[in-house]
Amino acid sequence: MQAKITVVGLGSGDENQLTLGVLRKLQQAGRLYLRTADHPVVPYLTGQCPDWQSFDELYESSATFESVYETIAERLIAEAQQTGGDIEIVYAVPGHPLVAEYTVQLLRERCPRHGIALQLLGGESFLDQAFLSFGFDPIEGFQLFDGSQFEQIRIDPRKHSLIAQVYDVFTASEVKLGLMEHFPDDYPVYAGYALGVEGEQRIVELPLYELDRQEQYGNLLLIWVPHTVQPDIVNRSFEHLWGQIANASESRNTPTNSSSAANLKDSATKLAAALASDDPESMQSLIADLLLHLLILVRNEENVGSFTLTDIVRDLNQHLNQRLNKRFGRDHADPNV
Repeated sequence: MQAKITVVGLGSGDENQLTLGVLRKLQQAGRLYLRTADHPVVPYLTGQCPDWQSFDELYESSATFESVYETIAERLIAEAQQTGGDIEIVYAVPGHPLVAEYTVQLLRERCPRHGIALQLLGGESFLDQAFLSFGFDPIEGFQLFDGSQFEQIRIDPRKHSLIAQVYDVFTASEVKLGLMEHFPDDYPVYAGYALGVEGEQRIVELPLYELDRQEQYGNLLLIWVPHTVQPDIVNRSFEHLWGQIANASESRNTPTNSSSAANLKDSATKLAAALASDDPESMQSLIADLLLHLLILVRNEENVGSFTLTDIVRDLNQHLNQRLNKRFGRDHADPNV
């Protein structure tokens, strides 16, 4: 019999949000593991399925969240191999298995390598309750981010932003600093705790600078940053800049390549002078001017089908990776490039 792991979603709230199929699978489990017992459905689950184990101790003993998730995946795979399919292993995660659940990503990647069958059963995602509780329509555009990896994120302020996995004050601080690159310090954001759980749900509006000064963090916290069209905020967005250039190009309000050549030469000469005189204020203005001419040039070439901005970004990553390989060795390069 083939080894198998079944992953089920516990939903985002109490037992009223469990699906009947998930509940039956939990009750029938030979061995039941919870990623965390910090979930409002657990008291009910204890009465239905008393013999379960959680991985909460790993959060205390591991240095990073990534190492927690790696260990969970390794243990589940080892357990499945040991039982060989004779005992049904069920792994329960908060929300939906395919929404912001890194352990499931690891299992989907690794189970086939070990000949282990993987079954996923959905539950209500925390996104369902976010739309209901915060009261915005996702058709307006929204972005979902992992708070534990927020330093790598680029925000489009024209879309609603939801930030999950803000487990502690350190993560909240990193998220705050990342958002401050795009929004004013006093921009209103919302911290929603235990959304959809009767008697426990709490939504607090607060200025951005207080995001890391809350009393509660953890698995049930979700941050909502409302979208905006305020020019002073939107103008910080590269997506908005690129859209503006595209609109100008379509209306033929951008320079041609021949006139861009002269503009680029003039801007580069002035920038070199500002660098020589160590004038940061002039450097900022001249770099912006030079980049604008370069982006207009790229857009003109996109219009005729020569190359795209994506091609340029790919080349930049490849060139940077080559430099890192040459200077530091392959271990220091980005393995994804």
